[in-house]
Amino acid sequence: MIPLHDACNKVLAKFLNYSVGTTPENYLRVLFETLRSFHDTSSDFYTGRIKYGKISKQHGQFWYPTLTTKAFVYDPFFTSPVLKAYYDNLPETGKGGEQRDDSAVYYMKPTSKTDPFRKLPAELLMMILMHLPARSIFQLKLASVAIVQLQLPGSFWKQKLKRDMPWLWDFPGQGTEQTRKNLDWLQIYKDIYIGSKGNGRSPFFNLVNRNRIWRISEQIAPRFVKCQEEWEIAKARKRKDYLRP
Repeated sequence: MIPLHDACNKVLAKFLNYSVGTTPENYLRVLFETLRSFHDTSSDFYTGRIKYGKISKQHGQFWYPTLTTKAFVYDPFFTSPVLKAYYDNLPETGKGGEQRDDSAVYYMKPTSKTDPFRKLPAELLMMILMHLPARSIFQLKLASVAIVQLQLPGSFWKQKLKRDMPWLWDFPGQGTEQTRKNLDWLQIYKDIYIGSKGNGRSPFFNLVNRNRIWRISEQIAPRFVKCQEEWEIAKARKRKDYLRP
């Protein structure tokens, strides 16, 4: 048996809308077939292969969350007071200093001649970093002076926030450019990235659980799509047999 809470099901539905753009009329039936298929031990999608995150060690007949896993009992759709306070006071850039084009990318100073990345235009490096996870960017900074000296605009981090955290559907920073132009998108990215990992003194517990369920949905979605295709084929065959004289 694979338990699926209502909140988890809603996150899965949002993931399917985001990834494959599908909300079939027979959603619950396809979902049932998808979950049932995970019991097939000969399948590559066998449930034992699903990674549930840090809570895996707590799985059993009863679930006893610990201090490090208590976030996983939070409703992923509930906006906690800590997160609401953060949303109401999003960090902004400094008021003083020289203003520059928020879409421009440049090197802070001449890069090392021995760094192979220095041969690449700053705009190309920005495109590469857009597709890398945050952990890889950090590791790349340890290996490249050019990456460290690369000054990325706020618009980069705003776009990367949407790309890396598609589960952040309740983020309020989508207002008009006039009211949101001073937001510090790099700091926002850092805060939410760390807070949704369960790290720091004030983690965003609902985002921690939402992020975890989203990662599980990534593993379920391919099987769901396959079951949906099989369902559509079977339905088409039944319709064809029905219309056959």
